[in-house]
Amino acid sequence: MGIKCMKYVKLRWKDKTLEGLLISEDEHYQLKLKSGYNVLIPVKEAEILEEREVEKRVPKVEMEDSGGDTTVILTGGTILSKVDYETGAVYPSEDLSEIIPYPAKIVRFPLKFSEDFSPEDWEKISKTIYQELEKNQKIIVFHGTDTMHYSASAVAFAIRAFPRPAVFVGAQRSSDRPSSDQFLNIRHAFKASTLPIGESVIVMHETISDTSTHVLRGVRARKMHTSRRDAFQPIGTGKLARIMGEKIEYIDPHLPPRELEKPLTSFSKEAGILYSYPGLSLEMLDIFLEKHKGVVIMGTGLGHLGHPNEQEKLRILKEHIEKGKIVVMTSQTIYGRINMNVYSAGRKLKEVGVLGHELDMVPETAYVKLSWILGNNLPPETYHKNLVQEVNKRSIA
Repeated sequence: MGIKCMKYVKLRWKDKTLEGLLISEDEHYQLKLKSGYNVLIPVKEAEILEEREVEKRVPKVEMEDSGGDTTVILTGGTILSKVDYETGAVYPSEDLSEIIPYPAKIVRFPLKFSEDFSPEDWEKISKTIYQELEKNQKIIVFHGTDTMHYSASAVAFAIRAFPRPAVFVGAQRSSDRPSSDQFLNIRHAFKASTLPIGESVIVMHETISDTSTHVLRGVRARKMHTSRRDAFQPIGTGKLARIMGEKIEYIDPHLPPRELEKPLTSFSKEAGILYSYPGLSLEMLDIFLEKHKGVVIMGTGLGHLGHPNEQEKLRILKEHIEKGKIVVMTSQTIYGRINMNVYSAGRKLKEVGVLGHELDMVPETAYVKLSWILGNNLPPETYHKNLVQEVNKRSIA
């Protein structure tokens, strides 16, 4: 049992008396209240009435691997959160005895917030999943929600042919909150791991209620809200199934289970996403292209970069593409298909070699795919191949 000293404070702010665990102190006091919620109080407006040191016990107990034909890969995130009832603080824990409902083999990664993930993490997760699939294991990955769709996409491209689904699951709300989605998501992730689906998928709440979860194609899903339990939604297509207790309802067509093939698990750190905006300077465009081997441009509308200094922007793009850089276009609108033939601005981008015409890839999926192409030294035209249903054959209005 680890011990960490923290400060517990009681303060007066306006006509209220508040007390809780002091998380941070700068221009604001950030308190973790007994309810589990955090509040920010301006330091200049608060009067400290009482403060004391408290010891926060951090359990080091780890669940024994109980075997079985399911492998649970732990990477971190809210889904692994626990509440310390003495201090009200929420912390990550590897004690799974209360949240794993079935026997499982546990694979532990160093726990981290998903926003801290890198292409190296995608490589490690992909290799681990492939090795477990070779052993005929069912696969569940506990993951933070912020970049879970990146990781699910990475695994989809790295492995491509799945004998069973690789299920990514997270939680939007920690276990100390009555509205936590942790337990339903986990139970349904175990259910999804048994489905006859040959893809990398995400299982999360379908609505804000505890009535169902949906199984989403990893390369067609996106986190669309900061905190709602139904934050993950399919973009255009890719809601493969709905789970309601023991009932399974299949919705969009899914890829069938297939025999494993040789994986391509390398990802490059030299891909990046550039968000086009009014006022994007020539210098910023040039520097970004110089620093990366591949760039996803999140353009406006049907896939545009903007008219101010258009000729200079086209010149910069052409120079970098002729040097071997890969530049692809997606849209900030998230929904809909790129069409660079409609307006002259798009046609000119196509002429200098910008890829992406007629594709409707989710921007984050496009970035992961580009990283994968660069990491495995694949030709640029690979970007236009629909490898794992990352491109919808028809756009849904």
